[in-house]
Amino acid sequence: MDASVEHDDTPEQDEQAVAEADGDDDALTLEQGIKILKAVKVMAAADGLSGIERAGIRRRMVELGIPRAVQEEIESFDAESVELDEILKDFRRGGRQARYLIIAAISVASVDGYSDQEKGLVRSAAGRVGISEQFVTVLEAAEKVARMVELLQDPELAEAWQDLGASLLDLDEVVLAR
Repeated sequence: MDASVEHDDTPEQDEQAVAEADGDDDALTLEQGIKILKAVKVMAAADGLSGIERAGIRRRMVELGIPRAVQEEIESFDAESVELDEILKDFRRGGRQARYLIIAAISVASVDGYSDQEKGLVRSAAGRVGISEQFVTVLEAAEKVARMVELLQDPELAEAWQDLGASLLDLDEVVLAR
């Protein structure tokens, strides 16, 4: 997902930029991107939000093309002041957006070690947004492999892994909770 960070456009143009960054009919609106990032922040903060987790959230904001003013809103959002259920209550079950939420949550929460508290909250959120426990297990394993690929610093392997990671977003309803 390629997207720029700086936007001086109208809110409607900002939403269009986020949707175009996602690149398909199941594209994220700016509002959905904000909800995802707030939910990711809540899950990563289950054991306390570390500096490296904050950096992971900033990276996701860049990937989603979140405008600078909104990035500041998300950075100042108090993840301990809201229940995850409140953020997820209107979230569309299943599909690419739900997979992105869980992939992002695992990725951000894992940068400083994936604690039992984080894992429990991610798995609970996955069930609420229609992602099966089996697929969460696949995503958790994929995150471990992604960390190893980073350490190896092999460009060819990194490119192949990036293609595989992108494919995880595009899987169909087989991954949805029944």
